[in-house]
Amino acid sequence: MDPSEAVRLKSVYEESKRRAEEAVHDCAETMRAQAHAESELDQAERSIPILERTTAAAAEAVESWRETYPELCTGAEARLASLMQEARGGRSMEERLQSYEISRRGNETRRDNMWQKLLVAREHYGLAHGDTGHVYDPDHSYYTEILERLSGTDIPSFEEKAREALAQSEMEFKAHFIF
Repeated sequence: MDPSEAVRLKSVYEESKRRAEEAVHDCAETMRAQAHAESELDQAERSIPILERTTAAAAEAVESWRETYPELCTGAEARLASLMQEARGGRSMEERLQSYEISRRGNETRRDNMWQKLLVAREHYGLAHGDTGHVYDPDHSYYTEILERLSGTDIPSFEEKAREALAQSEMEFKAHFIF
């Protein structure tokens, strides 16, 4: 194998490994964000019965107040509507749930796209080096093994030995055929 080919293979492998690590990191971040969002959704779903009971109690209190103070009712309802709109940030619970669902699907798509990028990088590496059997390796053990083997190779020493052997063979050639 030509020394420059070994250097090129090592750099291609390191670039593929770097891209794979980036994709794995991005996938992990997306999965953490998804788990966090799902946890928040579960918490919100558990709070629904509590909110329903509180809403019923509040509705009874409001109805009692309306009966007691009918002259203040119109102004108070306008202020309440204004405060509720401000507290919700202008978005209803349905809008928030739709937003969550869209975000969740987007995060899943992003995770899947990153996995596809990793597979493409592995496939390119495999095609360039005649090894396509480990494209779907989930823990990167095969590629880590290649990197360890390449990092154990002393390429500068190999290049120096190749130059010395070339110089030696040129001298022998000259000695046999020219002199």
